[in-house]
Amino acid sequence: MKVKISLGNTKMGKIPSVSLPPIKSCGNCEACAKHCYAKRKYIQYPVVKAAYDNNYELATNNREQYFNDIREYLKKNKPKYFRWHVAGDILDLEYLFEMNRIATEFKKTKFLCFTKMHNIVNEFLEYNELPINLKIFYSAWLNERILTPKGVSMARTVNKNDLEHYTGFKCEGNCEQCGFCFEAKNGSTVIFEMH
Repeated sequence: MKVKISLGNTKMGKIPSVSLPPIKSCGNCEACAKHCYAKRKYIQYPVVKAAYDNNYELATNNREQYFNDIREYLKKNKPKYFRWHVAGDILDLEYLFEMNRIATEFKKTKFLCFTKMHNIVNEFLEYNELPINLKIFYSAWLNERILTPKGVSMARTVNKNDLEHYTGFKCEGNCEQCGFCFEAKNGSTVIFEMH
């Protein structure tokens, strides 16, 4: 069993990513679970479900292999961008430490993670810094109010009709061509329409 790396999707373009099952691997998702876009794909496509479940099995029961498989992929393919968790989220503090180590090892790749696990990132940042090539965005749902520590950006999902009420970069899709979130300055805000 090896980690399954996605080679992209219609929204991101050809940007590789690793994902885990939605909701089951997402702490702090009470507000967004009902409208989770990843849940629909997880249920609808058996191949997607199998890949995410496979990755979760490795991440929880053979974490060393999970991260080594990701390292192997990065070493072989040298992607410009890599996304953590199109579905799923940071599992715990040690998981975040390993994400950090990988970003430090692969300086030429820019890594991106949207997370609702703010408490884990806050704990990490008490005594550590994120490498410049690992961008973390705190996910916020609709009018949810959260504080971001220095160096962490904000990603907010809003209703389509409410876009004009929020300040920030409005995502239009295709990360491969845009790259805003991967290249964002610390403290940036990106706004996503709910879909």
